[in-house]
Amino acid sequence: MQKIPEIILQTYVKDNFREFDDEFFQLFQSNIDSVRFNSPKDKFPDLFFTLKNGKEIPVEVEWKTSNFDHESNPIFPWFKENHGMVMVGVKESYVNLGLKEIKVDLDKFEKWYIQNAPKLVSEELKELRSVEKATKRRQPKVWFTLLTKKGGALAHFEPALEYQTWGIQEKYNVGIGKGTRLQEIQANDLIVFLAGLHGNYKNKHGKNVAGRYNMKEWSKKSFNGKFDYALVFKISSDYYYSKTPKIWKTSQNGKWKDEVFPHRFKFNKNPVMILKDLRVKNLSTSTKSELQNTVYVNFRMGSNDTLADLIHYGVQVNGEQFSDVLNLIPKLQ
Repeated sequence: MQKIPEIILQTYVKDNFREFDDEFFQLFQSNIDSVRFNSPKDKFPDLFFTLKNGKEIPVEVEWKTSNFDHESNPIFPWFKENHGMVMVGVKESYVNLGLKEIKVDLDKFEKWYIQNAPKLVSEELKELRSVEKATKRRQPKVWFTLLTKKGGALAHFEPALEYQTWGIQEKYNVGIGKGTRLQEIQANDLIVFLAGLHGNYKNKHGKNVAGRYNMKEWSKKSFNGKFDYALVFKISSDYYYSKTPKIWKTSQNGKWKDEVFPHRFKFNKNPVMILKDLRVKNLSTSTKSELQNTVYVNFRMGSNDTLADLIHYGVQVNGEQFSDVLNLIPKLQ
């Protein structure tokens, strides 16, 4: 299927989820309430099915069974643990994924596609034309970064606030295809600093593990992880590359030797809001996935839904206390 992008099949499944109600009811004794895309679109897994009983099921959509190639993805164990399934246009019986498969009726898809092709083309061209006509987005994006003592970022926050500038390392690796492009950072976006990550669990050897928790533990209702604070600021400049001024002090040895963090953007030093006591176990599955990914890569683009989830479950700090919290951040453990 080279001519019709897979995202079209994903859109069909999302828009026609009622066709799969019976199969979901047989599996989970609950009908489907709603379906939403992952953020950004076409990120594994493609869709999240929310059932009327509150359960959320991750779903990957493929043209055929053999196209599924996510076994090496870091969140695949979590996907399987949370009843992740695959929807395919063609079931290939000789391919065993070890996952539940649901077939998409290609005849119904074809009819839907023919009826909706003009609308799909119009929507795609509308997006392309908006890029062509303007360099500025209308919809601000939300970016997330992690501040920890081990990585030195907590200490770096104080000079960053003084210069109203945040920087990212020279050899920042976004991955291929679906990574964060730093060049997309623009004025009026939001940056969320996640500060003070705590939590631990016992591995199979009975040893306490802290730091980069795996998604299987992260997604458990019993996980005791939390962020002390989420500090939200408005970005005041587009992305730019500069090695001057030298804002952050780094060790003369080790990983950050001679690092000046040249991938930069400016932000307003007055917070939009500060949230505290953000407990991971309270958050939605998709929010957990985004934040767990942030813990691994340190900087990434997130979704508005994730910020909304944090606002819902976090405790908002009174504006009169903002200054005290900002002074406290470099001292967090």
